[in-house]
Amino acid sequence: MAALAALGGAWLLLAGGWLHYLPLLLPLAALALGYSLPLLPWRGRWWAVREVPLLKVFLIGGVWAAVTVSLPALALHRPLAPLAGLLAQRFCLVSGLAIVFDIRDFSRDRLTHLRTMPVVLGLRGAKTVALALLGLSVAIGLGRGVPPLVVLLPSALAAWVIAVARDTRGDYFFALVADGVLLAQAAVMLAW
Repeated sequence: MAALAALGGAWLLLAGGWLHYLPLLLPLAALALGYSLPLLPWRGRWWAVREVPLLKVFLIGGVWAAVTVSLPALALHRPLAPLAGLLAQRFCLVSGLAIVFDIRDFSRDRLTHLRTMPVVLGLRGAKTVALALLGLSVAIGLGRGVPPLVVLLPSALAAWVIAVARDTRGDYFFALVADGVLLAQAAVMLAW
């Protein structure tokens, strides 16, 4: 099934004229492939990208920012330089929210010695980093001249999600509420 999806995606890439986007798409594809597959030699063994201590959160933020800002800009033939602020804002927001999902997996990651932010910094330290990234996202958004309510309403929801995140919360909290922050951001922007 995965091979069929890859072939279909390759055909769409070639037929849809996206071939000139390969310089952006190939690193994203490599990160997606290396996320779970142990492809990186490090400290005498092979590691998946998600196992490299403290790296996973920032890779998730970077890939999300690239896919949701850079790819649409390229598809619309817009220059990327004016979107650097939006790219940075999205990176900070998604990286902060990615820490919430590491909090969800805290007990399991600690048992398997996966060195995520909550395992390395503790739950309080991880939440502090997540809130700092969220604060940076707010500062960048307001600095870009985005209407304050468009920045502050979804950010208040994100701050609440970060503050109340625990590894004992149910899956619905993470699947609906934590993931829903990104939808709330889009909804507020569209409503504005």
